[in-house]
Amino acid sequence: MDRARAETEAFVRSRTEELTAKEQGIAGREAAIASKEEVVEARAHAAAERLAGLEKDTARREVLRFLTTVPGVSLDQADVIATAFPDMASLGAADAKALAQCKGVTAALARAIRLELAPGEVEQEQRATRLREEAQGFIEEGEYRAALDCYDRLLRERPEDVAVWFDRAELLVLLDRPEEALQCYTRIVDVDRGNRQAWYERANLLFGLGRLADAVPALREALRLEPSRSGDVVQKAEQLRRDRHASEAVSLFQAVLEVAPDDPRATLGLGDAFLDLGDSEAAEVLFTRALGKNPQNAPILHRKGALLDQKGRWGAAIQYYNRAIALQWNFPDPWLAKGRILLTHDHPKEALECFEKAAAFDPKRIAAWAGQARAQAVLGNAREARAALAKATELGPDDPEVREAREALAEPGSEAQPAPPSHEGAPDLSSLAKAFEAIEDEPEPVPTSASADFQSFVESVEPDREDAQVLLQLAELAMEGGDPQMALLRYEQALEKQPRNADAWTGKGIVLQHLERYREALEAYDRALSLKPDHGIAQKWRATCVRHLEREASD
Repeated sequence: MDRARAETEAFVRSRTEELTAKEQGIAGREAAIASKEEVVEARAHAAAERLAGLEKDTARREVLRFLTTVPGVSLDQADVIATAFPDMASLGAADAKALAQCKGVTAALARAIRLELAPGEVEQEQRATRLREEAQGFIEEGEYRAALDCYDRLLRERPEDVAVWFDRAELLVLLDRPEEALQCYTRIVDVDRGNRQAWYERANLLFGLGRLADAVPALREALRLEPSRSGDVVQKAEQLRRDRHASEAVSLFQAVLEVAPDDPRATLGLGDAFLDLGDSEAAEVLFTRALGKNPQNAPILHRKGALLDQKGRWGAAIQYYNRAIALQWNFPDPWLAKGRILLTHDHPKEALECFEKAAAFDPKRIAAWAGQARAQAVLGNAREARAALAKATELGPDDPEVREAREALAEPGSEAQPAPPSHEGAPDLSSLAKAFEAIEDEPEPVPTSASADFQSFVESVEPDREDAQVLLQLAELAMEGGDPQMALLRYEQALEKQPRNADAWTGKGIVLQHLERYREALEAYDRALSLKPDHGIAQKWRATCVRHLEREASD
């Protein structure tokens, strides 16, 4: 048994060694074969490269052979051209302009090469150039019909030439044949849907023909292709709205806002167009959204106030007008709108101040002079009323505002009414304090008769005083309009002019307290009281500020 086991193990070892040797031999042969395959592949790649080089050299030699047959082409010029255009296909695709860009190749030589490459094509180009020159000469001489004949012959030979279609369209417009010009632009658009200029010109012609239903989509497409022209589209939309085509104006304004969502002119125009269509709700939503993005836009604030005024919410409307005025003091529209409200609600003196401001900022505004005439009539100032009415009549005798003012002066007893008592004096910060307590983001409708606080606030506004006083009034207007940041800026500007003004320090403290900057507010109140120890408003607000700081400390 032991001998048999030993013999078996010896046999197994022998066979294993034989198999291992065979495996090693096979692996060696495989490595040799792989090495030979790599050598073969390298030789094949080198052969392919040599063949490509030979083909390239052959193509280049063909180009060189052709160029040497062209009269006037030197060997150096031929070598440069063959380097730029190494085969006959690229040389045949190159026009005279591309050939002339090669070093040492003149325009005349380039045309000669093209003539040898494509004789018929060069003749066509020369004929086209000659026809263009003839057409231009006829246009300069005023012979438009002869020029049109030249363009027609050109288009028979080159019907896809967009430039010729443009020239023909412009010429047809000069001949007062807009329908045919429109067909030219339509042809261009059919060939090239992305041609921005063709869409714009087509839209302009359609507008001129009164075909608004076709013009608006054309202009929208032009705007889509070139958003940078949004300003031109806004102007066209505004013109449509003024011409009482509100629906078409809405479409264009919306197209502008699709490519420029924050365009203020498009936003205002769209809102006004909605108002023209009687959709005040859509206009209000638009203006509210615009104010959310840009709360410092005075024209939009004015529009929002006008909408509230239409709803009978004149108190809230005045807040928006005040805010617009605080942002843009010389903007006449909110002054006029505020003056109308004040006059309607028996505040003729304050209304007169508003109308005078509007007239100062825009002396040709008919409504400002007509409003002055009405306010002066209510105040019993007959001579001043007639003078204002005369100015308004001079500017626009048939204007509805002038007729209304004329009727007001003609009413019995309008000249005998006594003027209301004057409310002179410095601004009363108590009105600001109470207004601060009542400010909300969206004020509720107010009663038809103004409150004492509101009357005091309106009567305190006397912007004709020195600069610091005007800034204080602007600060109060901003706070009344719900803009504490603007109010703070105005108070700081006033303090730069009058650093010892206790009212300004008190107002600044109120605004800082509203912004929850309590320690800064306390410092402002202390400064006010150091200048005027008996300042009641400063004392009151300082006490509330101290209580708040104490609660914070205890918490």
